[in-house]
Amino acid sequence: MRVLVVEDDLRPHGGQERCLLECTEELAARGHEIDLLYRASGESFAEYSRFCRDMHRIPGHLLDGRVPVRSIVRWIRSTSIAVRDSYDIVYINQHQDSPFGAAVAILKRIPLVCHLHLPPPAGRGVQWTLARPKIARYIAVSHHTRAQYLARGVAPARIQVVHNGIDLDRYREPDSTQRAAFRRSLGIPPGAFVVLYAGRLDPEKGVEILIDAFNLLGLAPEKGRLLIVGAPRLHRDVGAAQAYVASLRARCRADTSVWLDWQMNTVPLYGAADVAVLPSLVSETLGRTTIEAMACRRPALASRVGATSEVLFGSFERFLFPPDNPEALAAALMAMRDWREREPELGSACRDHVRT
Repeated sequence: MRVLVVEDDLRPHGGQERCLLECTEELAARGHEIDLLYRASGESFAEYSRFCRDMHRIPGHLLDGRVPVRSIVRWIRSTSIAVRDSYDIVYINQHQDSPFGAAVAILKRIPLVCHLHLPPPAGRGVQWTLARPKIARYIAVSHHTRAQYLARGVAPARIQVVHNGIDLDRYREPDSTQRAAFRRSLGIPPGAFVVLYAGRLDPEKGVEILIDAFNLLGLAPEKGRLLIVGAPRLHRDVGAAQAYVASLRARCRADTSVWLDWQMNTVPLYGAADVAVLPSLVSETLGRTTIEAMACRRPALASRVGATSEVLFGSFERFLFPPDNPEALAAALMAMRDWREREPELGSACRDHVRT
């Protein structure tokens, strides 16, 4: 097939962007031709350029009620670029792109598929209402996400669940030499207990809860470090984003925290860490970083929200903690400090859990 893929931003903000990159790369490896439309370039451009047949930058494909005339002009220009060539299918990575995807699909008379990584829109806007019947198939990343969209009126036959896959050849534990070298590069003492958060720096992700929980551990700098990796995304403007990150930094102890911008290759991060945490306050559609960490033989704690129980079930249900509860998270972290001595088989069990 020849697949037209729509992506807003080629910067690696989190799991949603990583999933699209890996899915399209695998489609190309199976012999399909990938054409990519994108609005903003970023670090993923080089990776897409390795396997995409064509890549076109567009002025914008999201209709914005705050600047209606400008966004409509951009939308029309982007649509004219999209319909220049022939395709077999349109593939979008979020429901917000459905008005644009539906227009292209109608004009080219081809199916539209929407991959659902986000909850349904808060309101029943005109764009959502008009575009929804044009989507031939939805792919939900969890049963929880599917249930949310069914409740909003999507027909059961049009939406199926495919949990995010993890390439175990890519996500694997670095060897001890690589682990030690990366920790040294971050100034982390050899024996320190390292807790990792990797993801968006937005209020709903609950990073404040993790910071407070880590502070409750009271670890000296040589005994523990909190490694926070990511960048803000969903804020009113740049100033609001910067102010929010500054508030998070002020909440941390400077001598026990390490901050990094989002990394294209997250495997060294999991290798450097002893445990990963997803402290979300709102409904997670899946929680990909939890799966990535476990593939790298690292236990992963997550707040019990949304679909996290679809990842952490069975014997791993003990890694779930109540949201917005730093005391409970601190207790869970304290219990994980000596997991290598107490449960030496846990790393392998985490990876086997992801494999199955």
